[in-house]
Amino acid sequence: MDGNSKTQIARIARRVAALTLSWLIGLHSGLFSSGLFSSGLLGGIASAQDVALERDTASQQNAASQGVAAGSDEGGATRVAPKRLMGAALAQHIKAQLLMLDSPSFRERQLARYRIEQYPYSAIVAIVAAAPKASIDAAVQQISLLDTFSTNPDIAISSAAYDVLKQFSLIKGTALAALAEKSIRAIENANEMKAFEILTHLGANIGHLDLSINGAQSDGISANVISLEIKTDAYRGDDQSLTWIRYLRSVEVVSVSGPIVSADLLSLVAQMPNVKKVLIEDATLQPKELLPLKSIAELQHLELTYMPVTDEFVPVLCQLPLTQSLRLYGTGVTTRGEAELARKLEGLEIYRSDGGFLGIASPATGEVQVTKVVPGSAAAKAGIRLNDRITEIEDKPIKNFTALRATLADFAPDEPVQVKVVRQVIDPKTMRLVPTEMVLTVMLGKQEKN
Repeated sequence: MDGNSKTQIARIARRVAALTLSWLIGLHSGLFSSGLFSSGLLGGIASAQDVALERDTASQQNAASQGVAAGSDEGGATRVAPKRLMGAALAQHIKAQLLMLDSPSFRERQLARYRIEQYPYSAIVAIVAAAPKASIDAAVQQISLLDTFSTNPDIAISSAAYDVLKQFSLIKGTALAALAEKSIRAIENANEMKAFEILTHLGANIGHLDLSINGAQSDGISANVISLEIKTDAYRGDDQSLTWIRYLRSVEVVSVSGPIVSADLLSLVAQMPNVKKVLIEDATLQPKELLPLKSIAELQHLELTYMPVTDEFVPVLCQLPLTQSLRLYGTGVTTRGEAELARKLEGLEIYRSDGGFLGIASPATGEVQVTKVVPGSAAAKAGIRLNDRITEIEDKPIKNFTALRATLADFAPDEPVQVKVVRQVIDPKTMRLVPTEMVLTVMLGKQEKN
C-alpha cells in the first residue's frame, strides 16, 4: 500500500471511529450516560477504543458468569474457551491477534481470527487503526472479519462494521477499497433479505402494494414499485427492530402511520438508499421532527394525512428537498400557509385539504361522472350511484375533477355538504331514461388509507 493510500486511510480513521462510537453509545443507553458522545472525544480512535473495551469487557464478564462452553474449529479440533480479557490487556490482545493474521501458518491465522471474533467491538476499532500498515493478505482477513461482524445479531456491531467498510470503499484505487466494495455488495443483498424477513414477520408490509399516493390509487405491480408500509396497530416489533429498514435498498415508497412515527423512525427512513416518496398518517410530530427527511437524496413526494400540522410547519417543509409534490390532507395548514409554501417552493405541486372525503372516482378531465363509488364511503352512504354526474357542491359549480377537489378541500370530516347530481332515471310514462337533477346531503368522512 503506497504512502498516499495510507494517508487517506489515516484521514478517515477518526471519522470511522466516530461512526463506531456513535453506534456503541447511541444504541446502548448505559454507555450514553458516560458523556463521551458530547464530550468532544468522538473523533478519537482512542475514545472509540475506550467504549469498545467497556462494552467487550461487559460482554465477557457476562459470559464468564454464565459459563462458556468449549467449541471446535473447522478441522474438528477442540477449542478451549479463551481466558476472559479485560481493559488494556484486551486491547493488546486484539492488536497482537491482528498481527497474527499475517502468519504463514494457516492454523495460526485461523486461531487469531477466532480470538478476534470474541471481541467484536474492540476488533472493529482496532482494524481501523491497523489498516494503514496492513499487508494485502492481512487486509483480506480484516475485510473478511468486518464482513462477519456486519451480520452480527447485535445491530450496533453489524452497523459499525458496515460503516467501516463503507469508509474503506471510498479510498479509490486501492486493494482495500476493492475488497470493501465487493464485501458491501454481498452484505447489502444479504441484509436486505434479512430485513425483509424480520420486518414482515413483525407485521410490516413490503412489496408491490396498492397504496393511495397523492389522492390516486397506485398499483404497485404494474408500476413495478416496491413499497414499505408500517402501521402502529399491526407492527409487533420494538424500536430497535425498526433499524432494519435502513437495509431495504429496493424500497421507493414508505408509508408509516400512528404513534410509531417519530424523528428516530424518519431518520431511519432517510437512510434508505432509494426512497423517493414518504407518506405519513395519524402521527403527532413537532415541526423539527420532520427535519431528518432533509437528507433524502431524491424526495419526490411527501404526504401528511390527518395530522395536527399547522402553519408552524411551513418553514420546515420549505427546507425539505421536495422535487415534485406535497400533499397536506386533513391537517391544520391554512390557505395562507398553502400560499406561502407555493411561493417558496415554486414549481412544486401542492395540494391542501381539510380532509373531508367523498369517496368517488371520475375521469381526470371533462365532467365529473362517477365511475366508482368506494364501498362504505360518504358517497355510498348518501346514495350517490355509478354514472351520476356531479354538477354542484354547496351551490358551487363543479365542471371537472380539479374543481371537485378544490371545493371539497375546504370541508373537514363529519361536515355535511349538499351535492347536486344529475342521474339518468326511467320516466314511467315513456319508459325512457331522462336526466333528473337531485340534491343529496352527504356527511363527509375520512379517507381510509389503502
